[in-house]
Amino acid sequence: MRNTPIDIVPFDKEYLDAIQELDTNLWLALHFNDDYKPENAFCAVVGGRLVGVACLSLDASFYAMDRDIPHKLLYNMALAADAPQDAADQLIEALTGRCDVYNALYPGKEICVSANMETDDIDGMRLLMRHGFGLYGVIPVLQYDLDKKVKPVALPDEIQIIPYELTDASIKRYLEADRAASGFSASEAEIRFNKEGPGFCCFCAVRGDDVVGSVTIWDITESRGATENIFVVPAYRRRNIARALIATALGALKKEGKKTAALSVSGTNMSAMKLYISCGYELSYNLLEMRFKG
Repeated sequence: MRNTPIDIVPFDKEYLDAIQELDTNLWLALHFNDDYKPENAFCAVVGGRLVGVACLSLDASFYAMDRDIPHKLLYNMALAADAPQDAADQLIEALTGRCDVYNALYPGKEICVSANMETDDIDGMRLLMRHGFGLYGVIPVLQYDLDKKVKPVALPDEIQIIPYELTDASIKRYLEADRAASGFSASEAEIRFNKEGPGFCCFCAVRGDDVVGSVTIWDITESRGATENIFVVPAYRRRNIARALIATALGALKKEGKKTAALSVSGTNMSAMKLYISCGYELSYNLLEMRFKG
């Protein structure tokens, strides 16, 4: 397909079946996750056949427009094995154009496209650098060996950890607690999408009806699970609640027959890093965050 004309067209639902063949996860997100806006997605078409798709999704930070932090649009791309060489370049140009649109809509705010790359994906990093992306940080991915014994952690008497059913009303309580702990919360669209995924379970530390902390698990592969979205609201920190949440999550994954549990953390979040390592996690690999600011 070399030197074949490429049409970069706005996303349309008519391409969903073809997108599913390229990348099931991206197909699911474009189909069901409201953080994936149709106007932020583009398709590369050659001779009427879809050979690539790229889109921006709204990161949780994007919803915190009242905070002086980078507001991220997350980079996603999938290409057919025989896609023309410049299909990726043209799709990235379409995405960075959308970043320019958001910059115009929110003057004075730091809007950026964020892409997490594996450290050995040199070709992928070179591609993004050609389009003005720079390297901004390291995201360690930690791993817990579930062959190890998971030790239970005692909780304060008034706190209990329960599987948390995410209904319309409870999602709002969860988001309020997440916002109190982190300064901004995951999006409601992300939660509604993720809770339908395989192996998903949200454990919350509660005091009465109040959520004071949480951890979420889901399946990554048949043998590997995720322990993510860990938080404790400030008034309840330093009371072993985070450790108890992590132990609960690890115990649940171990019971399901998982061999390892993974989580990611900002490389500059040293308090979280110390907590996870003291709980028995070890470094597995690093991701590099790249950003385009326009």
